[in-house]
Amino acid sequence: MDPAKENPFQTAVELQGAVLGRHDEELTAARHAVETLAGQMSDLSMQVFQLRRDPPTHFRTPETPEPRINNPPCYAGEPTECRSFLTQCEVVFSLQPATYSRDRARIACVISLLTGRAREWGTATWEAGAECINQFDLFKEEMIHVFDRSAHGDEASRILSTLRQGRRSAADFSIEFRTLATTCGWNEPPLFARFLEGLNADIKDEVIAREIISVYRTASFSKMLQLILILSGVYTVGMTMPLPDFYSYSLAVGDGSGTEYSTAHAGRITDIRVWEYSSAYISGFQLSYDGNWTTLVCASYGSPMEMKLHDDESIVQVSGKYDSGYIFELMFVTNKGRSLKVGQPSGISFNFYPNHDGSELRFLSGRQNGYGITSIGAHWAVY
Repeated sequence: MDPAKENPFQTAVELQGAVLGRHDEELTAARHAVETLAGQMSDLSMQVFQLRRDPPTHFRTPETPEPRINNPPCYAGEPTECRSFLTQCEVVFSLQPATYSRDRARIACVISLLTGRAREWGTATWEAGAECINQFDLFKEEMIHVFDRSAHGDEASRILSTLRQGRRSAADFSIEFRTLATTCGWNEPPLFARFLEGLNADIKDEVIAREIISVYRTASFSKMLQLILILSGVYTVGMTMPLPDFYSYSLAVGDGSGTEYSTAHAGRITDIRVWEYSSAYISGFQLSYDGNWTTLVCASYGSPMEMKLHDDESIVQVSGKYDSGYIFELMFVTNKGRSLKVGQPSGISFNFYPNHDGSELRFLSGRQNGYGITSIGAHWAVY
């Protein structure tokens, strides 16, 4: 006879024991899972606490890789170059916001570019753990306090009152003049009078003879200064026709940061080269006059796109787009219907063309910051 049938009570107990064993295993597994979750919650709580205590600097993740930028030239402590060096560093930081999202990364970059006595100061400041090494604005302020001896306020006014053009170009003279003018506190009428007085006699006589002052008397000092520099370029290349009858200027577009440039040169434009920075903004260009290339404007990243003009061909239209502080696209159109187009179709459109029949592009002017073209204007005349 089967023992299970003889003792049903014993069988029921054995079955219940098996069920209880499985329940115990499940409870043990559940306890382990709860302990694991508790540990994970503890880790998350600690991370939240650390983030609240030391929050990171947030920035928008770039949709495209950051551009590769050459570092500014090293700074050795020259008393008149401190501010310009720091400004160049800040330009790099603005173009690579992810790389330099934290203040200490910016400060470390600046210190790595110091040489000579400036490096000694930077090294000592870093090793001493000075308060300024944790905040870039404080570091910048301290560095300017230690090294900067450029003219400001009353000192700038004193230098400005005796400044003369001398042997340099009107453009070079204007750069020093405008640098001093930004801090001296003068209003526009005396600034313009002082600038005109400081010009060499030949340029000043041209301004007066061509009645530029009366024609553009409602313009701001900045626009008036720009017009005088245009006249200086026209005078330099020997354009003797009176202004403004056969000469026209397409006002510059763009934010205009950086250093002024001009391609004014004797002869006729015969060739154009344009460089684009990494499928982004226009980094530089060159014009050739009767086969002679002008100095490169700004930078030559990558390979240029080029158009050679025929003997009876000339540029009659310049157009493009500008955005975010740079010229993003340039297009040159000839009287034969040919064109050269370089850059990206991004931003605000502009279109330059001459005011007088038979005129052609004579030269370009504007500003550049060492990385790209920030503004551009076109000058037209009959050749």
